[in-house]
Amino acid sequence: MGRSALGPLYPQRGSPRRLERRLDPPLIRLARPLWGSVVRNLAGIRSQTGEKASSDDSVTGIGWCYHLIGIVHLLQSHTDEAIVWLEKARGAMPTVPFHRSRLAAAYALRGETERAAAELAEARRLHGGDLFSSIAHLKAFPGEWWGVPKTGALYEATYFAGLRRAGMPEE
Repeated sequence: MGRSALGPLYPQRGSPRRLERRLDPPLIRLARPLWGSVVRNLAGIRSQTGEKASSDDSVTGIGWCYHLIGIVHLLQSHTDEAIVWLEKARGAMPTVPFHRSRLAAAYALRGETERAAAELAEARRLHGGDLFSSIAHLKAFPGEWWGVPKTGALYEATYFAGLRRAGMPEE
């Protein structure tokens, strides 16, 4: 078997292969291009909160896999599929605000603005800072939308458009 797509996060324990076995191979291939940014985001979250790796890492890993697959579907404007995966991510890791913000965008794009506003409010509460206070604050945060113009355009057409519909102001 080739190198694990999830290897950078769990190189010492072999759990990436266990996680990959729990997902369909086509979904692993679909999500692989964004995995590096998820690993960087998780490392950033851990460094900000002082969180250490734990025995819960397999749940954390699968939660981030669900999140990643949800993002891919969201960027492809497959809103219903995105919601399924982002709800799984929220269930696996209910205290992660990033799952909630992506889910808020997906709900809003589907026209469920009350649910979207509730998820956005929860993302703001969980984060505790001003990251989710405006589109401008969020765009200033290093994310997958930086760097590659094509990817940035997909985020603008889906994620940021959904957050606007959920009630997030520009400034």
